[in-house]
Amino acid sequence: RGSSPHPIVPSFKVFISPDAETSTVEEIKPSVDDLFYYHAAFMGIGWFIISPVASLLPRYFKDSKARWLRAHIRLQVTCLVFTCVGLALAVEMTTGEHLDTLHAVLGVVGSIFVFVQVLNGFARPPKLPKSASTTDGESEGVKQKTILRLVWEQVHRWS
Repeated sequence: RGSSPHPIVPSFKVFISPDAETSTVEEIKPSVDDLFYYHAAFMGIGWFIISPVASLLPRYFKDSKARWLRAHIRLQVTCLVFTCVGLALAVEMTTGEHLDTLHAVLGVVGSIFVFVQVLNGFARPPKLPKSASTTDGESEGVKQKTILRLVWEQVHRWS
């Protein structure tokens, strides 16, 4: 760890005195240690709290009003935001070669995984409209799934 070569959005400390001549503005840069702890906090909360809760919602909390789906989407997007912030902090505190450790490589691969998973969720194919008559013996009014929807469900569930 050392000083970061990457530009970070600076914070400023402003000291205003009654006479404008002695007022000062100082740039405050967080230390690499601070960035490390922020990185750990964002990734830990995103991956060990938000993501598991979002993943368990479809399994255990499905209801007829699809409240679980809205919560699942919001939590997955929140996990993506936490992951992006954590990744940006990791890049900010990196000196020298990027991706030079297993942790860095796994972090980038995991971040890509989260991004793809969220995109996959937004690519969800709709079910067919409810039909009054079904040909496969299912009860009336049940939404049918297309082959594309069945494939998507398996990919989304296991990716």
